[in-house]
Amino acid sequence: MKKHLKIICIIALIINACSFTLFAQNKEFNLFVSPAGNDSNAGTITSPFLTIAKAKAYVKNLLKSKSYNTITINLRDGVFTLDQPLVFTKDDGDANCIVQYKAYQTENPVISGGAPLPRKWVLADRGKNIWKLDVPRNVGGDINQLFSEGQRLIRSRSPMLYTAGPITQYARISGWVKQPTRFTATQQLKSKELLAFCSFAYTGNDLDNVDVSNAEILLYHSWDCTWHSVGNVDKSNKFVYLKSPDVYPIGFFSNTNRYYVENSRSFLNNPGDWYFDKKAHELWYVANGNEDPNAKHFVVPQLDKLIIMQADANADPIQNIKFIGIDFQYTNAPRGINKESKLAAKATDVPWLDLSTGFSGSQTAVECGESITLVNARNISFDRCTFTFLGTYAMRIGEYSQNIRVLNSEFSDLGGGGVLIGYNNRNPIAAHIPIEVSPSNNLIGNCKFHDLAIVYKSSVAISIMQSHHNTVMSNEIYNLPYSGISCGWTWGFMDNYTSSNTITKNNIHDVMRELADGGGIYTLGPQQNSVIKNNYISNISRSKDAVGSRNNGIFFDQGSSLMKVDSNVIRSVQNEDIRFNQTGADKVDIEKNYFEKTPQNNGLINVVKSQVGNKKVN
Repeated sequence: MKKHLKIICIIALIINACSFTLFAQNKEFNLFVSPAGNDSNAGTITSPFLTIAKAKAYVKNLLKSKSYNTITINLRDGVFTLDQPLVFTKDDGDANCIVQYKAYQTENPVISGGAPLPRKWVLADRGKNIWKLDVPRNVGGDINQLFSEGQRLIRSRSPMLYTAGPITQYARISGWVKQPTRFTATQQLKSKELLAFCSFAYTGNDLDNVDVSNAEILLYHSWDCTWHSVGNVDKSNKFVYLKSPDVYPIGFFSNTNRYYVENSRSFLNNPGDWYFDKKAHELWYVANGNEDPNAKHFVVPQLDKLIIMQADANADPIQNIKFIGIDFQYTNAPRGINKESKLAAKATDVPWLDLSTGFSGSQTAVECGESITLVNARNISFDRCTFTFLGTYAMRIGEYSQNIRVLNSEFSDLGGGGVLIGYNNRNPIAAHIPIEVSPSNNLIGNCKFHDLAIVYKSSVAISIMQSHHNTVMSNEIYNLPYSGISCGWTWGFMDNYTSSNTITKNNIHDVMRELADGGGIYTLGPQQNSVIKNNYISNISRSKDAVGSRNNGIFFDQGSSLMKVDSNVIRSVQNEDIRFNQTGADKVDIEKNYFEKTPQNNGLINVVKSQVGNKKVN
């Protein structure tokens, strides 16, 4: 009997020890932060902190104790306005503890990089119902986005206008569109005569009476758009001179490029229109009927970024941090980003050059930046979050980052695109960049991307560049000017680091609405072991004003190869369902798909449609 009792006691001790260990492993600590709190409080539910920065600092000390398995920072309802980005280091996370910034219960916390405007509007023109606001010099900088009551307001804009080709001395450029060597010729011309890239001829009297002192021109090309401030207008010759260079000489794709003039008082006509006088630092706004702007809440973006997680290559990664149920809002749409800035700085034929203005970049507008930066980050997740009113891409999963998960979230009304995975290098192997630099094993799942690329028109919902073993699945993507998903960043058949990616069960529709030469899915370069499968791609149109090549369900561009394309449905495409450029069908493993213009495999239509988009991912 004693022997049995001894055994029972030993078992009980073991159970108690296991229970204690399990309790220790699952020990959780809760902090609370509220816009109605105070940073001198205790951080409890009844005495919350005021700022996320204070909670972050508190968490660092908690992590040092190694006492907790999970630390939850509960964000209460309301707006957390940042005066600088939240910068995370390795000390803000831990290999053995999950740190999560989480909406408390069903509340709606907002992390904002915006600044509210003072309610000091005065009526400036009673007849046109135009109001004016003196904006404090420390608010907003060069304001090119304005929001009110949860809506983006339309900056004063001309009707759609059309160029008349290059200025006289570069009339020969208009013929280049038919020459296969035109891209090389462009670079040669750029090194000698930058003026061809900073000027164009306009039509009729389009710019004769336009106030261009604060204006920007949004110039459409084939697959991208550029922004330019105006240096001068020559009314006698009908020439306009731009302060920043384009990537291509205007007239390269067509003599009749579309363009708009924005932020000119000449077009301050309709209710909701606004204009910013940079020199006087004044906002002008057209009110609607009896509307009083002083009764409304106006916001301008103040920050370029909301979150920076960036550890050095040789340092420990930032890890095990989650964001759950948070709305990220308001960042700048930067200017002064010019792809050819090094060449332009040497130019002597454009004395009015001002490289602090304008925007020009590569396709997908990758240079416009991102509001959340992850570099050398591991096991970071964003779940049930929303990303709205940001001026750039929402997020970049950058160098050395692994196991980043973006799930069940919504991206809308963004100046740029949704998520960039990778980094901007076209030939990393030749540049001796090791493969460890390339982000890997990341997941974008069950997200909704729509109404993006408001400012940077060639942005895409998801872009994969020199990155491998990623999964993009069950997302819905729609209402974009350019492509839905872009995968690959190598022009040609060179070895690269874009490989083993899976793009599956995505519902992509109503993209390519303004630009040309793209697709629902766009690929570049060899992509060994990558799979494009079970995607439903539809309603791919082409604007009557688009110039350049055609739009497709899937566009396999230069060097696309070594990937499998299986069980996709492509229908309602204005041009070809699929297209190859400087590659061919023999370079891609195309298996059983439904392409509407070559009807076969009809049974896939309902099967794939039932599988795609909005499927919760854990």
